Amino acid sequence: MAASGKVLWQRLSLAFSASESDTAAGLRLFREYTHRGYLDTRKEDEKALSPGTLVDFYRRLSLLRSTSSPVCRRRDARWMSSSDFQFCQVRDAGSFFKALASLPFLRTDAIVLFPVTRIQEDFPLYPVSHSMLDPELSDPLLNSLGISLEDQFRLFLAAAHLIGLKTGYFLSPLIAPDSAVIYRKPEFFKWKKFGRAPELQNDAVDEVRAITASDYIEKGHYDYTAIRQKVYDASLTPVSILNEEDTVCFNFDNGDGREYFADIFLNLQNRYSMDFIYLSLPEGMTPEEARKTVTLVQNPGKGRLRKYTGWIVDHPLLAYEKDFQEMTNLFSCAEVQEEDMDEESFHTWFHTLGDLFEMNEGKKIPYSRTVSISSKQHKRSDALRTYFLTRFSGLGRYRRPLLIDSEFLEDRVFRQVQNRIEDVYTRYRDVFRKGRLLKVVADDSYAWWIIRDRGRILIALISLDQREGNRDVPSIRIDYSEFVNRSKIFTVVEYDFSSAQGSLYLSADNSLVIDEMGETRFRLFSLQ
Repeated sequence: MAASGKVLWQRLSLAFSASESDTAAGLRLFREYTHRGYLDTRKEDEKALSPGTLVDFYRRLSLLRSTSSPVCRRRDARWMSSSDFQFCQVRDAGSFFKALASLPFLRTDAIVLFPVTRIQEDFPLYPVSHSMLDPELSDPLLNSLGISLEDQFRLFLAAAHLIGLKTGYFLSPLIAPDSAVIYRKPEFFKWKKFGRAPELQNDAVDEVRAITASDYIEKGHYDYTAIRQKVYDASLTPVSILNEEDTVCFNFDNGDGREYFADIFLNLQNRYSMDFIYLSLPEGMTPEEARKTVTLVQNPGKGRLRKYTGWIVDHPLLAYEKDFQEMTNLFSCAEVQEEDMDEESFHTWFHTLGDLFEMNEGKKIPYSRTVSISSKQHKRSDALRTYFLTRFSGLGRYRRPLLIDSEFLEDRVFRQVQNRIEDVYTRYRDVFRKGRLLKVVADDSYAWWIIRDRGRILIALISLDQREGNRDVPSIRIDYSEFVNRSKIFTVVEYDFSSAQGSLYLSADNSLVIDEMGETRFRLFSLQ
C-alpha cells in the first residue's frame, strides 16, 4: 500500500539531518509564508534554497496543514470555475524534490503538470510511456534515503497540497514515435506500408507485432528505438491521422485502443492524487472526433473517476465550442488570445463576459473560457495588462479563469507585479464577487469601468495604447458623479502597482484626473 503524503514527510524529516542554518532559514520562510500566504521572490530566490531548508519548511507546514487534495471531499467539480491555473514543467527543476522549491512562490490555485512519465528528449509533451515515471526526475539525495521514485512524486503532490494547490495533468492522444504502446499494441494505431493497399491494416499490424517479438527474442528486452528503425526499414509507418509531424495519434476506431487511452488518467489518479485533466486535443481533430475523445476520457472503461475531477479541454476551434459546453467545466481555446488591447477587443472582452453570464444562468457547474497568457504570444506589458483584466473585470459568473505559461514565472519583474496585483485583488475580492458592474467606457486611448458593492466603489483603468514604454498618451478624466451623492467627500486609494501600497487622498469633485500611467499602464481606484 502506498504511503500517504504526511507519512512520507515524517519519514523524510527523520531521515534528513538539517544544519542549524537550514533550520533557521526554514523557520524564517515558514513565518513569512504563514503571514503572507506565499513567499516573495524579492526576499528569497527559490533556486537558492538548500535541501535542508526545503525539508524544514515543509515539515513545519505539514504540522498545520493536510497533505490531502484541497478538493478531495467536494461532491463535484464546480471548484474549477473559481480557480486559476499555471503550467508546471518539473523537468526544468531537474527532479521532483528540486521542483518543491518553486511551489510556495506561486500565486495561483492549481498547477497543470506536463508529463512526468518517460519521454523522448525531443518530445516533452508526448510520452514514451503513460505509466512509468521518468527515472530522470528522481533525486539522488532522496534515493540515498531509500525513498522510491513513486514516493518522490507523492512527496511533490503532498507538498503542492500543503501549499493549497490542486494538481492536474496534461493529457494528449499524441505520443512520441518511440512509445512502447505503438509496438506492443500496434492494433491501437493505423498503419501504412509503401506499395500496399491501405485496407490491409491487419497484415501491417501482424508484421509490426512479428518484428517486435523477434527483436525481443534477440536481445531479451524491448529496445523501442531499434524496433522503430526495423519497422521503418520494412516500409511500415504508423499513420499520423492528424498530420502532426513526428508524433503518432491513437486510432480511436479500435475499441481496445479507446479503452487504453481512456484509462490513462484514471490509472494515474488511482496511484497518485490528481484533481483535474488538461486534455489537449490536436488541431487536426474534427469537432466530432474531439467530442468523442472528451467523452472517452470522462468515462474510462475500467473504473470511475473521482467525483471532484475537473476538466480543461484545449481545442483550437472556438467555432465548435457548443460541442463541449455540456461536458466540460472550462474550455481553453488556442485561437482566442487577447493579444490586442484596443477599443474593439476591449468591448469584445466584456461582451464575452456577458455571454458567459447568460450561458451559466441556472447551471450547477459554471462553464467558462480560460484566458491563456503565453510568452510566445504576449510581451510582458501586454501579459500584465491581460492579467489585470482577469483580476479586476470578473464579477460573479462573469469570471474568466487564468491559465499562464511557466516562462513568465521566470521573469522577476512579472512576478513582482503579479504579487502586487494579487495582494490588491485579495483585499477587494468580496467586492468583485458580490459587486455590480455600473459602467464600461472605452476609446482609442483608455478603457475604464466602475464596480460598486454597498458603500465601496472600485474604478479600474487600463491604457489601450500598445506601444511598449509609450508615455505620450493623453491625460484622462473619469467622472463618476452619476453614481454618487455629489456632496460627499470620498477617501480614495490609488494603486499603480509600482509598490505594494496605494496612495491615499481625498476627493470632493466626483471625478479622477490621471496624467501619467507609468510602466504598468493600468490603475485601480478604491473609493469609500
